[in-house]
Amino acid sequence: MGALAGSALATGLQTLAAERIHPPTGSFVPTRSGWLRIREAGRGQPVVLLHGAGGLLDDFVVAGVFDALSASHRVISIDRPGYGYSSQPLRDLKTPEDQAGWLDDLLNELGIEQPILVGHSWGTLVALSHALTFPGKAAGLLLVSGFYYAVERPLAQVVAVAATPGMGFLLRHTVLPPLTRLIAPGVIRFLFAPSPVSERFKAFPVSLCCRPGHRRAAALDMEYLDATADTLSPHYHQVNTPTVLITGMGDKIVDPERQTRRLWQDLPNAALVELPGVGHMAHHVCPKAVIDAVRRLASRPEMVAPGMEPDRPSLLAESTGGPPGTSVAIHS
Repeated sequence: MGALAGSALATGLQTLAAERIHPPTGSFVPTRSGWLRIREAGRGQPVVLLHGAGGLLDDFVVAGVFDALSASHRVISIDRPGYGYSSQPLRDLKTPEDQAGWLDDLLNELGIEQPILVGHSWGTLVALSHALTFPGKAAGLLLVSGFYYAVERPLAQVVAVAATPGMGFLLRHTVLPPLTRLIAPGVIRFLFAPSPVSERFKAFPVSLCCRPGHRRAAALDMEYLDATADTLSPHYHQVNTPTVLITGMGDKIVDPERQTRRLWQDLPNAALVELPGVGHMAHHVCPKAVIDAVRRLASRPEMVAPGMEPDRPSLLAESTGGPPGTSVAIHS
């Protein structure tokens, strides 16, 4: 008991230190899930950035995507419910409708119409949930390194224990935060592999992601991932919103063939961007591919017109702003 008490005290002190080093910036918006922290800049057609499991709004900022897009768009990056400085949701957001609901609340509160929704990893399911629940409200979807179809993932169920009220609460306030700090460098390298970790990522506030509340949000994402994908996937063919899919062909987290290419086949109005030699963090390694895709959706939504055959050859191969030798293949 003494060791647990000591660990809990250390976790509390480290949480306070992390919040002192990285105080909240931006503003807070009320939604059905509580208060959401956002960071906003720029003017023009709105672009909403949705981070993945374990992340926060700083992800797109550190990647350089936020600043680059704010030169021509109104850009809003969000701490999803429970993450960063957003409040813990009033209830667990278990269903796709829940996920779509808080996002739609946010759009309504900010007076945002016809946004381009950009999701990375888990954030892609939020964007797809919104497109299915509120068809026509988004002008476009950009889905990066997403997980769209349920697969057997025993490790995810182990991680989900951290979300439970009893044992999960104890783990989150004692051993889980120091363990997260210990393994973070290795996890980050794995997320970026086969690419090296970008220099810009050194500015990412990892210590904020080690806090107990943040770990609960990440555990809930893991718990609901398969169920959400399983519920949504039979309806992907109904998503007529112009969509661009970006995948790193070296992704070690999600299988590009079984996930992104399969979704490309199911969506009636989508283009596919494949990045050879790039892993899960495609928006960090090749931010230009993300920026170009947003601008493509904003200026030429007809570029993914219904009825296009998904086996068309590559339309373009060019530099992506990623590491030397990286190229991009775009399929419509």
